[in-house]
Amino acid sequence: MRSVVGEETSVALADWKNGTWASSVGLFLVAVVGLFFLKQFYRRVAVEQELIVENRERKALQQSAQINEARLQALVDSIPDLIFVIDKSGHFEFVHAADESQLLLPAKELLGLHYDDVLPKELSYKFDGIKSEVAASQTNQTLEYQLFVEGEARDFEARISVMSGDRGQYNGFLAVVRDVTESKMQEAELRIASTAFETHLGILITDETGRILRANKAFSQITGYPEHEVVG
Repeated sequence: MRSVVGEETSVALADWKNGTWASSVGLFLVAVVGLFFLKQFYRRVAVEQELIVENRERKALQQSAQINEARLQALVDSIPDLIFVIDKSGHFEFVHAADESQLLLPAKELLGLHYDDVLPKELSYKFDGIKSEVAASQTNQTLEYQLFVEGEARDFEARISVMSGDRGQYNGFLAVVRDVTESKMQEAELRIASTAFETHLGILITDETGRILRANKAFSQITGYPEHEVVG
């Protein structure tokens, strides 16, 4: 009887041990699998966080670039001069004109065209020479010329700067062009006035109160009074 009970007890203990072992193995496998998925989860969360940070940084860079571009565009728009970027082959890459009536063609139509196709032949030849000088010397050049714009002769002054590539190679030129018609007219009027002032007739220039501001040489010769004695 004791032998049977002992055997049953041994069998029960063996079954319990086997069950416990199986449960332990099962729990261990569950823990390993759980740990694996937990690591995967945290890794996924980390990647998502990195993507969120990267996306934020990208958006911040895009916003900064947009702000800088807007500022640069506002700066360019505030410049009254004409601005042309011409590549090394002579084609317009960029055109700015606060007043497009100063252009021979609308700015959008100029893009991609060669200046030979736009400018009068004589002026085009001058730009050929300037382009060669800029490419050879890598120094700034100035060119004065006259164009008929909307049937009116206008005087322009172009300041031409070299455009260099990443390795310093010639890459075209930048032309900043100013309409100097009014200043040319004023200079001519001043020359005429100066010539007329120094005539053989005695001339005095006074203000509204009669105070003498200028006296020409003829006045001094006629009256005997040098200019510095009568001025004021």
